[in-house]
Amino acid sequence: MIDLDKLLYDNNPPSWEEVVEFFRDGEFHEEQYRVAAIEQYLQTEEQRLEMFNRHISIEKIMNGRVAGEDNHRFIDKLFSEWNAKLGFRCFGF
Repeated sequence: MIDLDKLLYDNNPPSWEEVVEFFRDGEFHEEQYRVAAIEQYLQTEEQRLEMFNRHISIEKIMNGRVAGEDNHRFIDKLFSEWNAKLGFRCFGF
């Protein structure tokens, strides 16, 4: 198992398999680390831009502080894409 420092800040990044294992094991003890890992490993530039245009953040999404049916459809799509990238269901209900 890798630690948070290696996952997020090491100049010699972990393998994709280690990243997936980290997400699978839920090793994020604080929101700031989970958000940083999502930004670094899962979120695409297109998703980042769409979130900016919608005035929503990963923190707001993770804490259920996003309103509007259109935003909820976007979040469902976002979670599906992240889950597909990881190869297992980590996000969503």
